[in-house]
Amino acid sequence: MNRAISLLAALACAVASTAGAAQYPQEPVHLIVPYAPGGNVDAAARILGDQLGQSLHQPFIVENKPGAGGLIAGQYVARAKPDGYALLIGSNAPLVLAPLIYAKPPYDPEKTFTPVTTLAFTPTLLVTGSVLPVTTVKEFFDRAKQHPGDLTVSVDAVGSINHVASELLQREMGVSWRGVHYRGNAEGVTDLIAGHIDGAITQITVVSGEIQAGKLRALAVLGPERIASLPSVPTLAEAGYKPVDADAFAGLAAPIGTPDAVVQLLSKATAEALAKPEVQTKFKGLGIVARASTPQAFADYLRNERSTWGPVIKDAHITTE
Repeated sequence: MNRAISLLAALACAVASTAGAAQYPQEPVHLIVPYAPGGNVDAAARILGDQLGQSLHQPFIVENKPGAGGLIAGQYVARAKPDGYALLIGSNAPLVLAPLIYAKPPYDPEKTFTPVTTLAFTPTLLVTGSVLPVTTVKEFFDRAKQHPGDLTVSVDAVGSINHVASELLQREMGVSWRGVHYRGNAEGVTDLIAGHIDGAITQITVVSGEIQAGKLRALAVLGPERIASLPSVPTLAEAGYKPVDADAFAGLAAPIGTPDAVVQLLSKATAEALAKPEVQTKFKGLGIVARASTPQAFADYLRNERSTWGPVIKDAHITTE
């Protein structure tokens, strides 16, 4: 009797989940972005929101909740009802880095979120300005070895992907420089062009125009492959160094407990949206690579990112309150 009751209960839950997915969404869905309007993640969220709104016949509204390395947005979604109506457009910071850096993070991302799908990857570059007399990544690293701690490199905010990538680069290449922190990538680029600093670790979307105009020199791609718009810029591996993959990513995550049928529906709808040629064109225009995944593949990716950057953060003593 008890076994029969258990089977009936499980069947009822499965039917309810399927029915919920069939009816989802019945009202506007909120996409929570951990940064101010205008950046890469925000742009990707708005493109996705437009597409999902068309295919799922409800508005997908982008809400920007910047601050605390992405933790404000992450905490907001973590506390939301797990029904698929508040979703996080997560990135390196709220899903990987900030919870490892803050002394008392408000959530554990592995226990708080259900990964839905990857969304976009933005290549990261090591660049220099016109003042420093180097033209290759080898010359940059050689100079850093010859003058330990003298070079200054913009690394964005404390705990950003650019910051931890800088620490990993120095460790792997056996060099040292002074990381200079800014409130955003753009400020560092301005100082680099003016000759106030020697280099920057930043995303292609931030420096593409300046590189094309000859104001900055791209030395290496911190990723597995070259960038189509900069075909002459090698990866670190191609330049003869140990590869470092520091792409800035964006992905869709839901509060833990969100029905699996809803998660699968969102993952499938996102994959279909990103496969459209016009959507691919929009992302390429931003310098972003659109790439969807299964929920499990995204979970595996996040687990690998945490295992990669956790030791770097610990060894470099990166922490904040």
